[in-house]
Amino acid sequence: MPMTDTSRWQDFGRAITLARNARKWSQRRLAAEAGVSPTTLGALERGETDPASSRAMPAIAQALDWPADIAYQHARGKHDPAALIHPPQPKPRTDFTSNEIDQLAGDIAELDEEDREAVRNLVRRLRNR
Repeated sequence: MPMTDTSRWQDFGRAITLARNARKWSQRRLAAEAGVSPTTLGALERGETDPASSRAMPAIAQALDWPADIAYQHARGKHDPAALIHPPQPKPRTDFTSNEIDQLAGDIAELDEEDREAVRNLVRRLRNR
């Protein structure tokens, strides 16, 4: 049986709600993170608005760490919206200043390819500890 627009909207809204709840965020928090009104977010979560045509959808997708193009395909009913649900990914924390980061990036760029690959591998190992 084909999915109706309303049921597709509701399924996508449930995906937003599940992802928000996985992060233990209130509607107000997600709305603030996305820069949209809580009213707009609520309408999307309840399936009252077509997510594929909502200007808020890309901002909400970004706040939930969803790739915007994938979220748009899900919003149009091209994929199962539940596939977007994943545990929250912690944002990297750093004590580096932007100048220090720029300096590191410049230093790495000056390395030869073999040494840059060694740096990449080191970062991967540190990330997986």
